[in-house]
Order: sequence, then C-alpha cells, then structure tokens
Amino acid sequence: MPRERVREETSARQAPADCERNLHPARPRTREARALLGRITGDG
Repeated sequence: MPRERVREETSARQAPADCERNLHPARPRTREARALLGRITGDG
C-alpha cells in the first residue's frame, strides 16, 4: 500500500505541472491558476 500512495502523490503533484504547461503566460488568469494549483498540492 505505501508504494501505491507514493505513486498517487507523485501523480497528484505532476498533474498541476502538466496543466501549467498548457497555460499561456499572457493569459490574464495564469497567476491565479498557478496560485490555486499551488494550494491544491501544498506547494504554494
């Protein structure tokens, strides 16, 4: 089970990074989206 949890946590952290790659920096809400993704993952 611990191995599965580590895999899930890694996936949960990778998903926002994948999403961020699709955000164009010139979009007006990119900063807010990044802040939200940081709060979701606990990295912000």
